[in-house]
Amino acid sequence: MKRLWQDRVNLILGVLIFLSPWILGFSDISSGSWLVRIVGILLIVLSAWAFSNPAAWIEWVNVILGVIVILSPWIGGIAAKGAGTTWTLVIAGIIIAVVAYLAQKEKAQAS
Repeated sequence: MKRLWQDRVNLILGVLIFLSPWILGFSDISSGSWLVRIVGILLIVLSAWAFSNPAAWIEWVNVILGVIVILSPWIGGIAAKGAGTTWTLVIAGIIIAVVAYLAQKEKAQAS
């Protein structure tokens, strides 16, 4: 099975999500900072794994991780940093979930 562009996109977004506490300035919020770092690491690992093992379950996990990123401003208390930080994470989460869903759909059609 071929490597999909969606896996590359989610790999890059995983790196950005991991770095977001420092980029967006909420590294002082411990719970929120750890939440997005863990999700970022999971996105990186799963997206890299999808290059060699293109399984549909990986994409479904990435969809769930995207939803967690969408909810992370409220789950981790990051929303207190302002609307810019909140919207950045919400939009990133939507992109992660949609891209993973598209990858899953394309993998399902190919098999």
